[in-house]
Order: sequence, then C-alpha cells, then structure tokens
Amino acid sequence: MPKAWTGQNLGGIIEACRANNVAVMAIRIFAAGIIATDERTGRESVLTTDTSVAGDERKTKAVFDAIGTGEGTRAQVALRFVLSNPDISCAVIGSAELHHIDEALQAVEMGPLPAHLLARLDALYESDFGRV
Repeated sequence: MPKAWTGQNLGGIIEACRANNVAVMAIRIFAAGIIATDERTGRESVLTTDTSVAGDERKTKAVFDAIGTGEGTRAQVALRFVLSNPDISCAVIGSAELHHIDEALQAVEMGPLPAHLLARLDALYESDFGRV
C-alpha cells in the first residue's frame, strides 16, 4: 500500500489469493453507491476501519477530477477499474434498477481502463487522493 494511504490496509490479499490458487471476487465496487452517484439514500455504509462516507466521497471526487468525463459513467469507470486487474475473477455489482445492468454490460464492452488512467490513479493513491 502507498505510504500516504488512509483507511484499512488490505494490501497483500490479492497476491496471497493468487499464490494459493484462490479466486478473488470484488464486492462493493460502487462503495454502497458512493462511487456510482452523488444521490444519497441513507443506506450508504462503510465496512472497513478508518474510513467514512465523507472520506469515500472526497476520494471519489479526486478520482473523477483526475479521470475526467470521457470514460463512461461513474459506475462504468468503477467496473472498468475492476476489469483492469487480471487477478480479480469477478465483480459483484449491486443494482437497484434494470438499466443499471445495461450500464454494466456497456462497461464490459468498453473494456478495462487504459494504462495512462491507471497511472493517474496510482499517483492519487500516493498522495492520499490529493491530501499529501
């Protein structure tokens, strides 16, 4: 994990799974909707230590400020980010409406995020999403 990372450090899990031939399922890829939309339902929650809805909102804003608007919807970008990691076997998406499934299928057709955007995200991680 980057030195500036805040939040629970889950570094090494994917590598350990790969070393033991265990599949990785990415869950909550939309962070309870925080990444996918600015609309709040009151059901947003965090499951890891040292994080909050406000912190996730701050990080989401930094990500999309860095990526821009040309890579799909916010939900599509989140799914494409997961697709960028070949060590992740599947992404479990949450959907409240049928059109969310269509949006996810379009993201799969778009493919993984390009390397230059992943590099921008790596730089964000190193700065704790612009805080350092």
